[in-house]
Amino acid sequence: MTFDFDPSTEIMVFTGPESSGKTTCAQRIAQLYQLPLVKEYAREYLKDNGPSYTFDDLLAITSKQIELETRAHLEHTLIVCDTDIITLEIWAMEKFGLTLKRKDHSINKKHYFLCYPDIPWEPDPLRENPNDRKRLFEIYQAYLVKVNATFTILTKDERKNLSLVL
Repeated sequence: MTFDFDPSTEIMVFTGPESSGKTTCAQRIAQLYQLPLVKEYAREYLKDNGPSYTFDDLLAITSKQIELETRAHLEHTLIVCDTDIITLEIWAMEKFGLTLKRKDHSINKKHYFLCYPDIPWEPDPLRENPNDRKRLFEIYQAYLVKVNATFTILTKDERKNLSLVL
């Protein structure tokens, strides 16, 4: 796999539907290149507060995710994120039919790696969508196009070779 990776990119974000390899890729790249990793805060929040959540919980998760990303980026030029605000925006629309109504969170210094759900579903008590990952992938892709984000689609084979192309 080859693609143009803008050298001014400061944030690499792994995004896409549940159980598509985002966390594994983000951890692998952060470790391989010794870069700071901003973890998906939603997992921590839901582990602490239970798997049921409200829109207000999602707003709290969003605020903390942005805070963690901002703090890491202030301390380091290049960071890796296991999801970001786009995942939370799609989550708000899918789960609650609402938007987050938040301040602009710039994407112009980000490169998104959109993980295609071509790997087996891994059950997890915090996951919700085992049967419509391809539909959700299309929503992610349309959203990234809509906001004019720079992104690369990663299939299973491309995820395996990811470390060879950065």
